[in-house]
Amino acid sequence: GGNLGRGSGLIKAGAIDDDSVTLAKMAGGTDGNIISYDASGDPAAIATGDDGQVLTSAGAGQPPAFAAHAVTSAFTSGLASNQELSSTAKLEFVSDATLFQNIDVNGDFDDDNNRFIAPVTGLYVFHVSGYDITADQNCTGFGLYVNGARKISFTVTSVDVGGNQLMGGTAMYKLDAAQYAEIYGFISGTVTFQANQYHTYWMGYLLGEM
Repeated sequence: GGNLGRGSGLIKAGAIDDDSVTLAKMAGGTDGNIISYDASGDPAAIATGDDGQVLTSAGAGQPPAFAAHAVTSAFTSGLASNQELSSTAKLEFVSDATLFQNIDVNGDFDDDNNRFIAPVTGLYVFHVSGYDITADQNCTGFGLYVNGARKISFTVTSVDVGGNQLMGGTAMYKLDAAQYAEIYGFISGTVTFQANQYHTYWMGYLLGEM
């Protein structure tokens, strides 16, 4: 009888058999809450997060918490039709062009304005390729423009394909949330970029938030 707390209404731990406490015997709680332990080692209820959030560790000595999941952003784009340029100008890429794969993971590509809009502040990687069918080889490179201003030139490789010019390159750049990126062609004469899913495209992805 030493295991029962006389007059207290309490039952000592040793009086409870293992695996004998059912869910029905537990105190009621809030729908969606999770039971964890606080810094003192006592049971604690983790408040329900918002729809779409994930449970995230807060480190040793702290209970976990619900937080927004990391953003994933990636896209592919191409030309809907051949585009002729006679000076440095923006390429009219759209995500719904005929492509090897149509990808717009987070819906961040703006087809109406031919631009990518950064969903979060982070480091982004872009690759662009263009196929000029004029045989004049008057494209000298591509530039990444952010909010309408030139920021970085792509390090491009140019190849002669039966007299036509195929060139492409990769660039990495930090964008702030809501900034937009566009691709410009640097032209010394006149070129016609072919709407070719294998050779003329712009793709990119979020490497990581910053």
